[in-house]
Amino acid sequence: MGTPYRLDELGWLQFERLCAEILGGAGPIVDEGLEGLPGPTLVVIAWVRRTAHRARQLRNIVARARDEWAYAAPRSVMVLTNVAEGVDVDRILGPRELTEIVASRPELRLRVPSVLGIYDVRSTVDASRSTLDVDAAAELARVYVPTRAYARTREVLAAPSPR
Repeated sequence: MGTPYRLDELGWLQFERLCAEILGGAGPIVDEGLEGLPGPTLVVIAWVRRTAHRARQLRNIVARARDEWAYAAPRSVMVLTNVAEGVDVDRILGPRELTEIVASRPELRLRVPSVLGIYDVRSTVDASRSTLDVDAAAELARVYVPTRAYARTREVLAAPSPR
């Protein structure tokens, strides 16, 4: 069975936004290192289209990033990607690891609601035992677009209540 978050369906822009939120805005060079890696750490966010040569594309993206940031003399490389195939780096967060992060951080799902549209709700909800229209919820989540009103509502709900 695959991961319940279909990261391939995000597209490059939403994938980059998700990864930027996961990293807390860090990158592409983190001087002090990241997640125990020696700094400076080069952080590569690599969304790869579904093609026959995904692993090679991923290796090419990482090689270009290493060349582009060589002047920063990174001592370690961390890659966040939607590709399950590996690449020779110090740390890789692939689909399985990114799914675990998204699943464990509800605030992340609020900040990047596009991940709700790529979640396989059928993998966790038994439609035969639910009053929820699972199919309708799954279809609606795929086309949800966060608006300024959504962002403002999040701000209001996150603010401390006046006493």
